[in-house]
Amino acid sequence: MTSTDPVVTNPEHYRVLFENERVRVLEYVDEPGAADGQGPLGPQSG
Repeated sequence: MTSTDPVVTNPEHYRVLFENERVRVLEYVDEPGAADGQGPLGPQSG
């Protein structure tokens, strides 16, 4: 089974700031212009 959890799949960019039974807050850190390897979020327009 493939994980879709970004903290598992991309831990160098994501970390959990807070988590309980109702909410999970993540922090995402990256450099400007860097690719995260996750691909486009949807179809590109143009």
